[in-house]
Amino acid sequence: MSLKEFLTHPASAATATATTLFGAFQLDVIAVLLQWGWANLGQLFYGATLLVSSAPVLPITQATASKFVAGLAALLLLKLLLKAREQIDKRTDG
Repeated sequence: MSLKEFLTHPASAATATATTLFGAFQLDVIAVLLQWGWANLGQLFYGATLLVSSAPVLPITQATASKFVAGLAALLLLKLLLKAREQIDKRTDG
């Protein structure tokens, strides 16, 4: 699967990637990679924002890069909301 196909068809690309990862690695390795991605989600988001401005030199369209950044933004928002909820729970329990 080429990079262009990967970015233009994210659902099928995610399925193919997950199948490949599960076939090539043990579940522990995948869990560590997912934990690393979740822990560094802010850095991944800010790095991905560069894709939107550099899309003309990459084999993807600016719209595709924007969709990728939007997905990361939604995950980052979810992470920040969960963190805020934890902080509120700590303050109200104490």
